[in-house]
Amino acid sequence: MRISFLLFLIFAAVVFHSCGNKKENAAVPDLSRANNMKIMFKMDFDSTAKMNIKAVQIKNAEKIFELKELLNSEPFPYIYCASSGAMNFYNDSTLIYSFAFNTTPDIRHIAYTYNSKLVAVTLSEKNANLLESFK
Repeated sequence: MRISFLLFLIFAAVVFHSCGNKKENAAVPDLSRANNMKIMFKMDFDSTAKMNIKAVQIKNAEKIFELKELLNSEPFPYIYCASSGAMNFYNDSTLIYSFAFNTTPDIRHIAYTYNSKLVAVTLSEKNANLLESFK
């Protein structure tokens, strides 16, 4: 009986320790199937006051991986309406997930809905520059 109890305690300690050290951000959607993406930038307005959008298609696996890594777990106040562009991740032609972003220095962030909640995470200066490099 004591051995069973001791084994149970060891098992419980291993389970709780491994669950507590989970490094993957649970609030980030699974983008592992993404094999291409599109980044859209808000540019300026045309003569009819419509927003011009520049779209950049990305199919390079290394670039896609690098852009997936922009998502982090550091929260940011929800300023979703202030976006400077969007990123869409696809598996072939099927949309997997869409993210809005802002690269403006004081409000750099990435925002998306996940599990019916609006999530916003910080975007570092380095990562904002990476996004801007696709313009």
